[in-house]
Amino acid sequence: MAVVRIKDFVQNSDFAGSRQNGAKVRNEILEKLKEDNGITLDFIDINLITQSFGDEVLGILTRMHGIEFIKKNIRIHNENDEIKSVLNYVVKYSQKYFKEEAA
Repeated sequence: MAVVRIKDFVQNSDFAGSRQNGAKVRNEILEKLKEDNGITLDFIDINLITQSFGDEVLGILTRMHGIEFIKKNIRIHNENDEIKSVLNYVVKYSQKYFKEEAA
């Protein structure tokens, strides 16, 4: 399982706040999933994220691929309670906008 360190995308800060950085993380996830069976998002040394950042990382993936994609492919590590709360919120909110393709 590949590891994506959030700290690598936010320079000199323990705060991940911008949509731009969140989009970079999401793109890294999608690239690594081409080679690996799963991704671990490592929040070591990150103390706070915004809802916008979380939406770019997991919300958009949830709306694109559904909650089962997130559960199957992405693990969260070293997150504090506030980060966990933001990520849970954006995934829960986004899953109602996922439209599964009819088979």
